Amino acid sequence: MPELPEVETIREDFQGRFLGRKIAGVSIGNESRLRSPFPENLKIRLTGTEFTGTLRHGKYLLAGTERGGYLVFHFGMTGRLDELFPSDPAPRFCRVTIRFQDGGGLSFSDMRRLGSLAWTDGVGEFLRLKDLGPDAMDPELDPDRFEKIFEHRRALLKPSLMNQTLIAGIGNLYADEILFQNGIHPRVGIPDLPAGIFEALHGSMRDVLALSIRLHADFSRFPDRYLLFDRRAGRGCPHCPGKLEGSRIQGRTAVFCPGHQG
Repeated sequence: MPELPEVETIREDFQGRFLGRKIAGVSIGNESRLRSPFPENLKIRLTGTEFTGTLRHGKYLLAGTERGGYLVFHFGMTGRLDELFPSDPAPRFCRVTIRFQDGGGLSFSDMRRLGSLAWTDGVGEFLRLKDLGPDAMDPELDPDRFEKIFEHRRALLKPSLMNQTLIAGIGNLYADEILFQNGIHPRVGIPDLPAGIFEALHGSMRDVLALSIRLHADFSRFPDRYLLFDRRAGRGCPHCPGKLEGSRIQGRTAVFCPGHQG
C-alpha cells in the first residue's frame, strides 16, 4: 500500500509530467471508485483547465487546477498513475482517464479498487472532512507535539502510529521500521513505553521517511541495517544475533526481531 514516501514520489513525478497541459476531456471507467462530486460534475470541473501544482498530506495527493479546487487521489493498495502517449489505450483496471489537448493523457488505475478519487474546493476543508492528523513530515510536528499526540492514549503503539487521525502518512511497513530502529516490540502499549522514548521515535520517523523519499521508496537501495531492506521472517537481524519473526497484530502483519525488540 502506498504510504507517505511512495505518494511523495508519485507527487514529484506528477509535477514533472502533468502540470500546465490543457485538459481536453475525462473518461470514467468505474463510478463506484469516485467520491463527490458526481462523475459528470468532475468532467465539467476538469475539461478545459490544467493542473497548476500539487501537494501531499499523508497518503493523499492533491492536484490543484487553474480554475481553483483540487483533484484528490488516494491509492489504496494498488492504485497508480500512468502517463499515456497519444496512441496508448487506457490500461487494464483503469478507473479514470484524463486526456490532454496535446494528445497525451493521465490514467488512474486500481486493480483492487480500494483507491478513490475526490474533489475538494480547499485543502483545509478536505483535511477536516477526512479528520486527518498532521502530516508526519510537517515541520511543525516537533518532538513535543509528537509526544502530546500519544501521551494519554492506552492503545498499542504500532496501531497508534498508523492511525491517520493522529498522524497522517504512516502505514504498516514504516510503523514496523520505526519500532525496529528503536528496539520496541510491536505489541507494546503506549503506557509501557520507557520515559523519554518519544524524542527518539520522532527522530526515527523523520529519518526513515526522509530516506525513503530520497531513495524513491526503493527498498533495495536501503542500508541493510533497515528492516525494509529485506523484510522477511527468518532473515538474520542486522542489529543482534537473532532472526526476524512475523506475526499478526490487530489484523496486520508485523515483522520484528524478538531479540532486540523483546
